[in-house]
Amino acid sequence: MLERHGFRKTDATRLRDFLSLFLRARDEGRVLMSLGEIYHLHRLVSATSPVPGETAEVGVFRGGSARIIAAAKGDRALYLFDTFSGMPREDPAFDPLRGGGFAGTSLAAVASYLRDFPSIVFRPGSFPESAREIPPGLRFSFVHFDADLYLSTRTGLEFFYPRMNPGGVILAHDFGAPTCPGVSKAWEEFFADKEETTIVLPPRQAYIIKRQKSEGRSEK
Repeated sequence: MLERHGFRKTDATRLRDFLSLFLRARDEGRVLMSLGEIYHLHRLVSATSPVPGETAEVGVFRGGSARIIAAAKGDRALYLFDTFSGMPREDPAFDPLRGGGFAGTSLAAVASYLRDFPSIVFRPGSFPESAREIPPGLRFSFVHFDADLYLSTRTGLEFFYPRMNPGGVILAHDFGAPTCPGVSKAWEEFFADKEETTIVLPPRQAYIIKRQKSEGRSEK
């Protein structure tokens, strides 16, 4: 039926596969993002496949969005950062959400959920402490932030931005969400003096594309 509405067969097959992936994650209670938000995530991961570097997600919860990334990442590794036991302590000046929320998950459960995908690297703990063992030379082509809190978002940007290869994408969830004002604050503060333009995807996403530096292209 999709072919009748102008989709090529390959496009229709990919759309069916994506919808099946989303519906499964939603019905299992693995993902809290909307269909449109998950579609943006999937498309941006796919679009960065020619860019050298690995993929990552900060804020994994039950692994629903990580599964979307894993399905679209190709042969790139996926680094997953989360406490896997609930949100870390909040900053009451910026974060209405309370630390300890989203505790209905575990590392074992998420690892089992993603067991069919290759090259998944788990980094449990609070960010940025959980990133201490990341090799200094490791570079990334796609990073997804769904950390909800100011400090996790700010320290995540400070860590990943210099490790992004040109053409790579950093995508944030809950940008502009009234329940997570710390996300927008951290993002806007960090990119205030950067060359990249923030592209807003209403109602709750934003991303940047890492620009080419004059000193040349960094590699994986």
